[in-house]
Amino acid sequence: MSVPVYPSELVPQLYSVDLRSRCFYILDEICIESLAPIVRGIIHLNEQEPTDMRPIKLYICSEGGDLFPTFALLDVMRLSKIPIHTVGIGDVSSAAILLLIAGHKRYATPSTWMMHHQSTSNASGTEMEIEVRAAAAAKVSKATYKIMERFTNKTARFWENAAKRKAEFWLDPKAMKEHGVIDEILEETVKEAPNVRPDDSSATA
Repeated sequence: MSVPVYPSELVPQLYSVDLRSRCFYILDEICIESLAPIVRGIIHLNEQEPTDMRPIKLYICSEGGDLFPTFALLDVMRLSKIPIHTVGIGDVSSAAILLLIAGHKRYATPSTWMMHHQSTSNASGTEMEIEVRAAAAAKVSKATYKIMERFTNKTARFWENAAKRKAEFWLDPKAMKEHGVIDEILEETVKEAPNVRPDDSSATA
């Protein structure tokens, strides 16, 4: 079987996309530059290999970032005919949460933590411009809570209140599963090493 050759423009910097293994990675701040290769990769696989239903794995370790590129990737993920499995690793915060919960199957590693907080607005300009942008930011925040309601077992009001009550709302993997953020916690495959003390008679020099 021949190995497909992909266009060079689909080979992004930092290897955020591996089309052959179908493993994609978000390991930095979310912005249009970091998500564009992933958007292109998902669309490419759906158009060029539409009958191959091997899932795409999206590994996420990010403190969040820009919401609009997040919305773009989220829509592409949900429109994908190829299933996309998301895996939270390390830190999944802010906008990154929306991508984790949008997977067709959602996982987290045992040491993953999720942090949810209120969206921030850096509106500037004239008084009227600031007022308009603040109103728009409030609408965008409402939209994020609706997305969280859609993909978790908690309501939009729950997520909004959680963000308002605490500056940062943290969940460990067990709590993430209880809140419907993930479906499963990945199990460790490496067994713990035996605890051998220096004075243990069974230890060898």
